[in-house]
Amino acid sequence: MLFGEVPYNGFKAPCGVGELLELQVLRIVDVEESDRTGIMKEVGKLIKLRDLSIKSLRQDGKELCSSLEKLTNLQELVVASSRDEMLDVNHPISASSLQSSRWLQFVGRLEEIPPWIRNLQGLERITLSLSNFFKDPVLETLQHLPNLFEIRLLDEAYKGESLCFQAGYFLKLKTLCLVRMERLRRMRVEKGAITGINRLGMDGLLMVEELALGIENLSKLQVLELASTSSKLINKLENIAAESEEENDESSKI
Repeated sequence: MLFGEVPYNGFKAPCGVGELLELQVLRIVDVEESDRTGIMKEVGKLIKLRDLSIKSLRQDGKELCSSLEKLTNLQELVVASSRDEMLDVNHPISASSLQSSRWLQFVGRLEEIPPWIRNLQGLERITLSLSNFFKDPVLETLQHLPNLFEIRLLDEAYKGESLCFQAGYFLKLKTLCLVRMERLRRMRVEKGAITGINRLGMDGLLMVEELALGIENLSKLQVLELASTSSKLINKLENIAAESEEENDESSKI
């Protein structure tokens, strides 16, 4: 399946975790159960971390972002708030930080995509869940990340009615997954956009009644996975398949 979920179970970080200087993987720290301010500072000491997951973030984002600046080896980062809390990650991080990052997952409401994400030129995979963006800053920001090959927008990450992939961007994108965005009605792919995509997943997009306008330009698409889609979309796809089968039958008779 293309549709992945972000894990929510976590643990209470032990006191003094920052003294584990050889630690490379730390998941999943439940800030709610830990010394909130203390754990954020402790994380900044773990300069060999490659993989960090934190949940239940509240007003601790400034301390977290300060610590992230020090984690020059970090490749994978997951940060989650509770479903009712704003994800507090919109604090400055220097452009030279997090340059090893390859995979980023945010779970929680965001007023905007943090500006520092634009600096992650090596980022390859991003998952946004519960972000509640109403406008379309998602693609406008992400399209400046030249090495992205996977985008997952899950559970009301975007609450607008249309998404447009502009020509000349996302040229390395291989996988696009759109899940449970109740207001989304239309998608458009301009010619020359996401030309390398080979996997497209759509789940729970009940208002989408047609496949993306311009999908015929995706000549490398190999996997199209649909789940919990509108009956109108399914009927249209069935009609297209039937027409194609009839054309093939006619061709075989000639």
